[in-house]
Amino acid sequence: MDKNGKKIKMVDIIRPEKKTKTLQESGKEPTKKEPAKKELKKELKTEEAIKISAAKPKKPKRLKILIFLFFGFLIYLIFWVLPRAGINITTKKTSLELIERIEATTNIGSTVISTKQIPAEIFSQRKNNVFSFLATGKKNVERKARGEVTIYNTYSSDDQPLIANTRLLTPDGKVFRLEKLIVVPGAKIIEGKIVSSSVKTSVVADKAGQEYNIGPVSHFTIPGFQGSEKYQSFYAKSDTPMTGGFVGEVAVPS
Repeated sequence: MDKNGKKIKMVDIIRPEKKTKTLQESGKEPTKKEPAKKELKKELKTEEAIKISAAKPKKPKRLKILIFLFFGFLIYLIFWVLPRAGINITTKKTSLELIERIEATTNIGSTVISTKQIPAEIFSQRKNNVFSFLATGKKNVERKARGEVTIYNTYSSDDQPLIANTRLLTPDGKVFRLEKLIVVPGAKIIEGKIVSSSVKTSVVADKAGQEYNIGPVSHFTIPGFQGSEKYQSFYAKSDTPMTGGFVGEVAVPS
């Protein structure tokens, strides 16, 4: 091989004169070698082309890395360094009033747009709710006590009517009145003895106030019969207390 890296063949080393001289000494005329020279040149050119193509360096991976880093840095500049503009879109709510008559009916199974009808079902449920509210108003009220009494008749076998507002008097002088007309049935005579009959009715205090909220009373008299035999034969008693009497200020809804 020479300094340029080319292969040197033996034909290139031997001088042409020596070849000619050798041939002259042998007494033979030199034959023409032109075709061989052409072939030799072709071979040399082919070998040189192969060496040149083999000597071409491949693109190093470093170049690809540099290109990748360049584009990465460029993207970083675009998104984080260069000025940016943000756009916020805020929608505005607008009330739209639509007045349209739509019929809800149980006669269809699906919505009918042409007739503006929608299917409906009927549900019924009963429920009682109790709500408590704090009353802030004030009001002066007067309430009368009320209760029940049983009136007895030991006078005769005749019925005795008593009109509404008939007075019943307690031993301590409190007056209660009948709220409605009643009829006390006549007494019965059993084995020669008078057995009283009775009727139960409601009464109300003659006046409002807490003092009429009293307990059971064993004996009420009827002042209307005073001065007659009936006064001792008609009487009343209560088994439950009288309640509800009040005079004063109470809280009311305002």
